[in-house]
Formats: sequence, structure tokens, C-alpha cells
Amino acid sequence: MLSVVPQCRVLLLLVLATIPLCGQPPALTATIQRGLILPVEPFLRGENTLGVPLRRFTTYSLKFDRHTAGTREWEVRHGRPQTGFGLTYFQLPSPEELGRPVAVYRYFRAPLGSVAGRLTLDYSAEIGLATGWRRFDLTANPFNKLFSTRSTAYIFLGIGARLPLGEHWTTYLDLGLSHFSNGNFKRPNAGLNALSLGLGVHYSPVRRSAVPHPTLPAAWKPYTEWQLYLHGGTEKNLYYPAGLPAAEQNRGLTHPLFGLGLVRSRRMSFKSSLGAGLSMWYRSGGNTEVAVTPSGRLRRLDPGFAAENLRIGVFPTYTLHFNRFAALLQAEYLLLDPTTAHGLRRFYQKVGLRYGVSERLSLAVVVGARQFSVAEFVEWRVGWNWKS
Repeated sequence: MLSVVPQCRVLLLLVLATIPLCGQPPALTATIQRGLILPVEPFLRGENTLGVPLRRFTTYSLKFDRHTAGTREWEVRHGRPQTGFGLTYFQLPSPEELGRPVAVYRYFRAPLGSVAGRLTLDYSAEIGLATGWRRFDLTANPFNKLFSTRSTAYIFLGIGARLPLGEHWTTYLDLGLSHFSNGNFKRPNAGLNALSLGLGVHYSPVRRSAVPHPTLPAAWKPYTEWQLYLHGGTEKNLYYPAGLPAAEQNRGLTHPLFGLGLVRSRRMSFKSSLGAGLSMWYRSGGNTEVAVTPSGRLRRLDPGFAAENLRIGVFPTYTLHFNRFAALLQAEYLLLDPTTAHGLRRFYQKVGLRYGVSERLSLAVVVGARQFSVAEFVEWRVGWNWKS
């Protein structure tokens, strides 16, 4: 495997370097998954060199993790979750077109509740980088419009069950959704989404010890939070004007986008917040005129500020908190979008990760997508937070 994807040697060294997690021997989890690729692109439905749908795949994973000590409030509130790092190899159909990707990622797994005292229901997440894709090439790989970069972001969200088999062994059964995308950093970028069912075995060299838990408040007191954030980013669009050479048609142009937003949310529990927000942003590539230069390159005709590039949106938002980190889910509807009148084209799904630098200041990266699968841009946010 590593001889096929040389970059993975570096990634493996990074993972192995994290084995001494907080001074205790790490646990090891080995997992095999079987799954189905969601056929959202013609390439996956049969427009490929094999001439058949590309559906089934297998993955092999190794994770190095530990149970948190349970000495801090957030660890106890989340049921002493497992945290660590993992490495996954994806055995995909038509590797000559898709490649043989390997993902390295941060891993999190926490309990939802228990059944019959022994069986525990969990939720899990993996966030990292996948590399080793065969990227789109007009001559060598013209059908695969899923990726135009050799590396992409990797996200996995799962729900499953675990059953202890003894003092050191545990077995897992998980159902999950995987997503790969470069965030529209380079086009084409249809991305790849897949469902999988996995079976895993977990070995811990030490027993999960009972530790004194910190004193927790008797009851959680909900409170209201506000956040004002600024964001910026880029998106890449493709254009096909008359006279543009075929070799230039997938280069596209990169456009900046920027804006601000205001969010009011209610911290319902230690783990969760619900809220709503208002955003205003300027999308410089929303209504762009282009021309072809005498040398055959694409050029943007910049009209300066254009009112049709303004966007105003509203969105509900859900936040899942993990100490200083938080996962963001937003569904934004554009009240103002002069470039389209179609209702579904105004609907964006946004998923992100936020980090609290301090009680007031936070940083976040958010992916904006349509159709729940096609990433269009990445927002980098700086937020100012306060309570009321």
C-alpha cells in the first residue's frame, strides 16, 4: 500500500509520532468497512473507462487512541470519550481513475447511552486529510470530475455500538457517512460521498481505570450567546467562452468572497446550542464576465463593485461543543441573491469546525455546499462572542 502512495510514509510517521498520548500506552483499534459510493456524478453512474457503475468499496483502518482521564468537566459530560489519530486505506473501484487514497485524521468517539448495561451506543467523528487521488486530467483521466487535486479534506461521521469482550478487548459495529472534497479550491470538484458499515476490534493494554470525577453543577443553567463574525475565502468557477482552448477550460478563475454575520444561540446543555443567524456577504464571482486573451488564457473583466454580488441570508444553526472545539451545522437560505430566482439554488448547507481562542475570541473554518454534497467555497471566520 505504501509503495503505491509514497506520501503516506510521511503521514504514517506523523501518526506514529502521536502514539505517546498523554503519558499512557495507547489503545489500538483495527477496523474493516464495506460501503456504497453515492452516485451523484455521471462518472460514478457508468461514464468511466470501465463503463459500469462505481459503487462498492472497502476500507482498512488503524487508530491509536485513549480514553480521556475524566478529571475535567467536559470529559465527564461527554462520558470520557476516546480521542486519538487514525490512518485509513480506501480500496476503491477503478483505481486507475480514482486512485488509492489514504486518509490521516483526528479521531473522536463518545457514548450516547447504554443498552442492557453492557452494549453502548456511540457517535464518532474523523476529520483530516486524504491523499493519493488520481486527479482529473483532460487527456490522461478525462472522465473523473470528482477531484482536481491529489489531496482533499476528509470527514467521517458515524453512529454505532460497542460491546466489551473482556478487560482489554472491545468490538465495534458502526454505520457512517464519509465526505471527500477540496472545498472548491480547484475545479472540477464534485467530491465523493459514501455510506459504509464497519466492524472493528479495540485493544487497550491497560484497564479503563476509575478516576475521581470533578464536582459538577447540580443542574445545567441554559444561557444565551451572541457572536459577531467576519469571514473571507475564495471560490473557483469554470467558464466556457467561445475561443477558449480545451486545455484551459478546466483552469477556471479564483474569486474572493467576504462578509459578516450575527448569530444568536441558546446554550441548552453543556454539549449543545441551538440558534439562528443573519449573514451579509459579497461574492465577487457571482456574476462575472470573462474574455479570452490573444494567448488563449481566460481573463476576468472586472467591473469593480457590483450590487448583484451582494448576498443576504438567514439560517438556523446547531453547535456541538467539545471543550474549546465545536462542530457547526448551518442551513442558510439567501433572501437576496440577484443572480438566481430559483428557490433551491438559494439554499446552502454549511459545516464547520470552531476553536475558542479565549472566552471572547474564536476561529472557525466552514465549508459551504449545495445539494448536501457539492462544496462551493470555504469560509475562514473570526468571531467575537458574548453572553446576555
